[in-house]
Amino acid sequence: MPICQRSLASLLAGNYWHVDQALRFDPDYIAALPQLHGAHPLRPYFRDSRGHLRRIGWFVTMTDLDSDLAGPTQVDHMYHDSDTRIIDRSLIYLLDGESSIYRPLEDSPMRMYPLAALHSDPLDDSEPISLCWHFGYGNDCVCFDTSTDPISVVVCEFERAMAAYVEYDSAPENKYDYSFLIPVAASFADFARMLTVTPTGN
Repeated sequence: MPICQRSLASLLAGNYWHVDQALRFDPDYIAALPQLHGAHPLRPYFRDSRGHLRRIGWFVTMTDLDSDLAGPTQVDHMYHDSDTRIIDRSLIYLLDGESSIYRPLEDSPMRMYPLAALHSDPLDDSEPISLCWHFGYGNDCVCFDTSTDPISVVVCEFERAMAAYVEYDSAPENKYDYSFLIPVAASFADFARMLTVTPTGN
């Protein structure tokens, strides 16, 4: 899928929708983006720091509601007048859609943003549906964690992230609990080297 350069420029400049923070991107990720954008990886498997097997279903897209998408509309399962490639997979929409679990809290910096959706069961071929919060449902994902230098790669466990968002939103004096982020790799380059074709590591 071609990258929407306007959308990518908006993310880099921090002038997208209601979020006014420019994203910090790993340069190795930007270099690989033409090959990754919206793609299904040939080497989808890896293990997180707890040893849990994970499987990537697809990478997020740099598109927005005004992007010219190739081919027929892929109807979103929740918002039937929209394309799922925007609602469920577009980084801009995921960061600033309704009740986003990824957007900055109050005046805090952008801590995390999604890179790829994960299968609910790494041994099941059912494709991930969405990284958008659809009334309590969403897939776990691979995220960049910008609180580290270099930017590290983590797994965001969706249900725990949603619970942390709800708890913080109901009592903002609480400290936001980021324990739903599971370390994976120190950098995107390290993460890329971890990926394997089969679940057994080949």
